[in-house]
Amino acid sequence: MVFLVPDRDPENPFEVRALEYDHWFDDNHDLFSEQQELIRPFVRTGEGATLDIGCGSGRFSSALGIFVGIEPSHALVRMAYQRGVRVIQGCGEYIPIRNGSIIQAFLITVIGFTTDPVMILNEVKRCMHPHGSLIVVEIDIESEIGRSYKQKHSSSTFLSRALLRSCPKISSLLEQSGFYVSDIRRSAGLVLIHGSVT
Repeated sequence: MVFLVPDRDPENPFEVRALEYDHWFDDNHDLFSEQQELIRPFVRTGEGATLDIGCGSGRFSSALGIFVGIEPSHALVRMAYQRGVRVIQGCGEYIPIRNGSIIQAFLITVIGFTTDPVMILNEVKRCMHPHGSLIVVEIDIESEIGRSYKQKHSSSTFLSRALLRSCPKISSLLEQSGFYVSDIRRSAGLVLIHGSVT
């Protein structure tokens, strides 16, 4: 583990209620399995450096074979590390990786929790290999699951901190940052947007 952000935010539920967050994946095992299958076909194993930005407790990373991640929460970094993910404790706005070195990056339910998604996307673009790709996965607010999440948005410990955006809006953010949107898929309450470096 590498720690770049030493201060803990006592108000951040991803710090103080990290176990509750992590238990969601056990409590919703079948849904989580479906979500993995949405993402799995896009994982480019063995082609170069792959990075999971905002890897959380490492649930998706470890399940999909993505073994390098960045995560701001101390508590979640430790969980991800225990699941075999090499974690840099830091933020997507400042990725400590050299230009053009990443062949693939994942942002799995991250964009909604950022105040400046374009800043993160521009930073990802800086790190991206000319033939690299970006996989953005967010809650699909047009799905039945997404609509239910939206209804309980304000009362949810975690979702209340998120801005749930539509698929066209997210796609527009990628294009604004210089990515070409080449594929969009939906399943299990999520929308996946595949972006290529243009």
